[in-house]
Amino acid sequence: DGGMLVIPQPVRFFLGDIRQGLNSLDVDQKYRQIIIDPPWPSKSRGKYYRTMSVDQIANLDVGKHLLPEGLLAMWVTNDEKLIAAAKDYILSSWGLVCCATWFWIKITCKGDLVSPLESPHKKPFEQLLVACRVAESNRFRIPDRKVFVSMPAQHSRKPFVADMLGQYARETDEVDCGNLGPFQEGLELFARELRSGWTSVGD
Repeated sequence: DGGMLVIPQPVRFFLGDIRQGLNSLDVDQKYRQIIIDPPWPSKSRGKYYRTMSVDQIANLDVGKHLLPEGLLAMWVTNDEKLIAAAKDYILSSWGLVCCATWFWIKITCKGDLVSPLESPHKKPFEQLLVACRVAESNRFRIPDRKVFVSMPAQHSRKPFVADMLGQYARETDEVDCGNLGPFQEGLELFARELRSGWTSVGD
């Protein structure tokens, strides 16, 4: 459309099928933070974008790209069955365990909740599962039920939580990670935009 495209530096990204994007990463490439917002199965959301089944998400094998010192944050819907599947099946398939559940409270420009708290249909909050490698679970001190508040942006777009998540990820061993290049800090899957210093994979 003749507009200008601004790409932050340094950045690496893959635009296309998420499975091909993950396969394009070096098998030894690992990150201190991974943020993933899966397209959970949903009849209503299927009107806006392609969704994936729980099995398809579990088969992505994301955990192999997480440093032992790192944390993964996964957005989930408020569907209790999907939350249970995320904790007990998907994270387990990736060799990870849920350490904490955080809550994003969505408000209007006037500071009101976007919907009634007791609404049986649309809740004014979304949940974020924070996970680590199973063998490292006793080495993190992550607050459970942490709450953060902001106005929602475009449809289904989540706030970028790297600053909060990074406070609880442990410092990496420079000797072990020095050969990973400038992008080992973060990997964002199903990304909507590019971020300096991060690898973004999305379609």
